[in-house]
Amino acid sequence: MRLVPIAIVLLSFTRAPAVGVCIGPHSNGQMGTMDCSMEQYWPIHVRGYSQFDAPCEFGSCGSAPATGTEAYGWTISASDTDPYVQTGALSTPVARLYVWYVCAAGEEARAAEFGIENTDPNLTLIYVGQAPGSVWLVNYVPFGTDFVAYSGNCSPAPAIVGEIFFVNDTPVSVEAQSWGGVKSLYR
Repeated sequence: MRLVPIAIVLLSFTRAPAVGVCIGPHSNGQMGTMDCSMEQYWPIHVRGYSQFDAPCEFGSCGSAPATGTEAYGWTISASDTDPYVQTGALSTPVARLYVWYVCAAGEEARAAEFGIENTDPNLTLIYVGQAPGSVWLVNYVPFGTDFVAYSGNCSPAPAIVGEIFFVNDTPVSVEAQSWGGVKSLYR
């Protein structure tokens, strides 16, 4: 019967669901940013990270806190200098991503709480914590996914806040290697 080859061809063109690292709810169910006066708690708008697909993304930024609408944004980036590096292969065997407080330049926040969600089967979370040199203090539970950050002084955007380390078991593509690089893998 000729249907089997057609089914195989059709299945080979279907895309797998997007996988990656994203910001989600804290284990207490909360997910938000506190303004400088500690009176307003804003929903978090995020953009995550993916090695192979478009990263998770929801919400929007840019509204002034005085309007009572969402104003603060967060990203997960592979760069410690650019909050908008959200795609690409990560280093192996250990990979590092950075958590950034972003949105309109100059918007300030004092605290935030959320969780780190990982749906990439090649990445195993090993550490969530404060980034070196950050003015934000990050509380975390070792091997946990909750993220609670606090800035003693009101911190303007953009600011690097935390870092996330993973064991990266993503297979290395032989096609991306030179012949000498492939030979060295087997020595």
